[in-house]
Amino acid sequence: MGAFAWRELRLCEPAWSGALFCRYPRSRPQRLGGRGNVFLPLAGLHHAAGFASGEANLTMPSPFPWSTLMRQLGEPATYTPATGAPVTLYAKRIGGGREVAVGSVRLVAEDLTAHVLRADLPTPAAGDTLALGAGTWTVGAVEPLADDPQATRWALRLTWGLLVTIRAAGGADGAGLDRSLAYTAAPAPAGATSLTIQVGGWTAGGLQAGDTLAVGGEEYEVTAGTTLVFVGGGYAFEGVAIDPPLSDPLAGGEVVTITPAAPDGARQVFAAPAEWTAEEVAGGIATSDQRLVIRAAPGLAAPTTSDEVVLPGETRGRAVTSVRTIHTGADVAAWVVTVAG
Repeated sequence: MGAFAWRELRLCEPAWSGALFCRYPRSRPQRLGGRGNVFLPLAGLHHAAGFASGEANLTMPSPFPWSTLMRQLGEPATYTPATGAPVTLYAKRIGGGREVAVGSVRLVAEDLTAHVLRADLPTPAAGDTLALGAGTWTVGAVEPLADDPQATRWALRLTWGLLVTIRAAGGADGAGLDRSLAYTAAPAPAGATSLTIQVGGWTAGGLQAGDTLAVGGEEYEVTAGTTLVFVGGGYAFEGVAIDPPLSDPLAGGEVVTITPAAPDGARQVFAAPAEWTAEEVAGGIATSDQRLVIRAAPGLAAPTTSDEVVLPGETRGRAVTSVRTIHTGADVAAWVVTVAG
């Protein structure tokens, strides 16, 4: 924060404005660290003051003490990842309710987000849980904060999306791999805990945790999802984590047989329903069709029109009729999926 002007501090902290207010000091310093008039909660400066806010002449420290501010504004929480030990930290609630209009009817739906420090939680993921106060939520999405160029915090979306199941339609091979291509092992020593699989061309699909690899007369379980990359002049699943470690060395070129964890490649993902516009309905979209936004994640195979989606509370699969990919730079950020009604 040491490089931001006072004006930038106020604009960069809209969600935190109830906690820290700055006005232009008389000397108008251009960077934080200068002396000037800053509004802070007096309870944070002196708990016996008994006032909600006040004015103090302070020198702002650099770097900014985010951990101290989080303890003042947040509340104790416990973050539990899918694998690994729980993490105790402080989290700040944002939102809580959002008005939704359905024609002339208005209702307020729960819409809760928690901000946490990246220093406390470097790699949060959807599907993990956050215990905050008397409630426990499943994290639906993890997002960077807008106007946080120094990447100090995460926004954990606690009420984002539905947990849906994507699977290959009609019980087809759910790995989504082109089985006409050759899948061979790269050289690897005995005891290796990862394996690179060279692929004879581009293929959709990917490897998921729980898939089985058969190579050199032994079977190994994939422990983390992996997507196809272009490396060394060809395509490969690079550094696939396996268990147990390789029992024997691989010279390279051995055939690798991939068996999906589920015959239909079923995987659960968070997806947010998106409303149709009037123009889209007028253009021929059936209102019974569903449009879902699915966030990309490491190892998550892209949905295709060979897949079907099972919505919560349903048992039948809805056919995927179109898939549009959203990129941020060269990376895939999300897919917009249309499913039949």
